[in-house]
Amino acid sequence: MSYSSPARIDLAGGTLDIAPLCHMIEGAVTVNLAINLRSLVRVHRQPGPISTVSFEGGCKLATSSELLFSEALRYFDVTDPVHFDVQSSVPRASGLGGSSTLLVSVCAAVYRFARHSQISADQLIRMVTVLEHRILQKPAGTQDAIAAIHGGLNVITYEQGSPSSNHLVIPPFLSGPIYLLHTKEQHHSGINNWQIIKAACEGDTSILGLLRALAENAEMLKQAIVCGDPKAFSQALARESEMRNRLAPGILPENMKCFLDQHDGLVGKMCGAGGGGCMLLFGYQPQEKSLAIAQALELTIIEVMADANGTIEVPP
Repeated sequence: MSYSSPARIDLAGGTLDIAPLCHMIEGAVTVNLAINLRSLVRVHRQPGPISTVSFEGGCKLATSSELLFSEALRYFDVTDPVHFDVQSSVPRASGLGGSSTLLVSVCAAVYRFARHSQISADQLIRMVTVLEHRILQKPAGTQDAIAAIHGGLNVITYEQGSPSSNHLVIPPFLSGPIYLLHTKEQHHSGINNWQIIKAACEGDTSILGLLRALAENAEMLKQAIVCGDPKAFSQALARESEMRNRLAPGILPENMKCFLDQHDGLVGKMCGAGGGGCMLLFGYQPQEKSLAIAQALELTIIEVMADANGTIEVPP
């Protein structure tokens, strides 16, 4: 059984997908886009005493990700030894939801292995959310799993007590190519998010005000997409970036700031909780000079495309 799932770029309303913030902030909205960086997992019976994992193509995982496999087997009560083959093109700790993407593929594959049937999207979201909390031992959001499961351009709301996702048509300015600026410095989403959640739950009016403003801006960014207006989208993305910098000072690494300072009019938005990983470059056009600047700053530019496909079963 083999399943593949895409990573995502969070465009607006990140962190608002984490409970209890998604219930505390009225009108909370998260917008994200699946991209063609994927994690693929194959599972089959293992002729031996223990379950094993092999990583293909130089795939590397965060330490916490190593628990995904044993926790998924335990959740589905699989006691027979199995072997996982893992391929991933998602950079480690990139802020693109790589761990969730991998967990979605693992759960889909193990469910098919154990139950001999396809898992539904709703079941998969619930299971991944439970396992992420068990593995991380920290509050975890749902937007990464939703993008991995459904693919495409997602608008996620929380008014009914659980995340509800609606697809938008991907406009030309988001279909690709899309450029990401990547630093070797890794982001730490759990630490940054917990500080924000703690402050909000303690009634910090500044943090709560910023979270409400992020929700309002996410709605405006959604409307810009619906209207096919790249200028309004760029303005909303820039506001999102500015507010997130205020919400979590230090989100923008110094070398990425230096890159933006040398490109007039370019909008850069950190992916995930920031502090490292990847940055979306909206309006970027690759040129020899900018590639040289990135290299001098020890940064890499990655080209990706929007991915309309979510979790898919891959033939043997």
